[in-house]
Amino acid sequence: MGDRQNAEEDPSSVRKRCWQCKSLPAPGSKLRYCGQCKAAAYCNKHCASADWNEHKVDCDNIRETNRRAIEAQKVQQGRRGGEGREGRQKDHAQYTIDIQQRFTTVPGLAYEVELLAWKHRAESPLIHVSFPKESIHDVDGSGIQVTLMPRGSWELPPFSSMIIKSNFQMLGRQFDEASFCPDQEFMLMLNREGQTRCPRSAACRFTDNIVRGIEITEALTAGEKPEDIADAFAWFRSMDPPHRADYKVQNLLARFESLYGIVTPRGSVPVPSRAINNEVAYMVLAATLFLQFEVRLEGLLGAAHLNGKEGNILSLDVANPARFTVRLDDGTCVSVKASNFVHIRRGEYKRQLP
Repeated sequence: MGDRQNAEEDPSSVRKRCWQCKSLPAPGSKLRYCGQCKAAAYCNKHCASADWNEHKVDCDNIRETNRRAIEAQKVQQGRRGGEGREGRQKDHAQYTIDIQQRFTTVPGLAYEVELLAWKHRAESPLIHVSFPKESIHDVDGSGIQVTLMPRGSWELPPFSSMIIKSNFQMLGRQFDEASFCPDQEFMLMLNREGQTRCPRSAACRFTDNIVRGIEITEALTAGEKPEDIADAFAWFRSMDPPHRADYKVQNLLARFESLYGIVTPRGSVPVPSRAINNEVAYMVLAATLFLQFEVRLEGLLGAAHLNGKEGNILSLDVANPARFTVRLDDGTCVSVKASNFVHIRRGEYKRQLP
């Protein structure tokens, strides 16, 4: 099987589980990758040995696709003098690390993927994230494509042309394991646009806080109950370090006093209203999860022709922080108060784009 090597210290490894016992790594420790394919991850040598009979077929397939990718890279670099086998292998390994790190650093991308998988969990989906062919480090992440692949549709167009058959077979075996629970985890695959070989795949666990954030947002914008605001304040503390969560809450309370004249006693929550609830919901969805906050304009008097128009909140209005800048679907940007829009959901939750 070869020696095992420590998994790289990257943000995505925190959510990886042992391929054998399905456990997360113990605090302060790391999973160890198979020394041959560098893809399967285990708690220790015991788990690696116990899984070998199942893993060896996948291991051969992964190594073969890796070999072909490296050979293809060799051909491309041949006319430029090449770098040698060791250099190509290092390039390939570095690309894998880069693409994982890029996934975790694009604001809102991981949350968009997880919510998509959660909504369609009954279909046992594979979520495929494709990075731009030219560069995985595009400035704003706008070139990244997220595709939902239901378990029953992998062999059908257009999915059948996106990933080679052996990789689908490997993923299928992971899906079919008795320990795989679609209500607790989903499969994620990362690669570059047009790259059908050597994708990076992993089983990822759903995060209760992310789904809870959406539930709180929807409750805040559907009614005006004090408990929904209290839930949001508690959610901030579960998502962020204490000092950051306290800053968000205090910033909101100061904003409510300045803009709406609402003084909130210590340990209490402000009296709910459309404006207050929208402000808190925006802080949850857009300022914490970095997801698009889609709205419909309502109640405008001086610009009544805009009522009913839909769009996405870009940010607080720089020129007038009491208002929000909304980019309408026709590309027009308008400045509105929090009392003049309602949150709407059009399809899946998406990460913010420029």
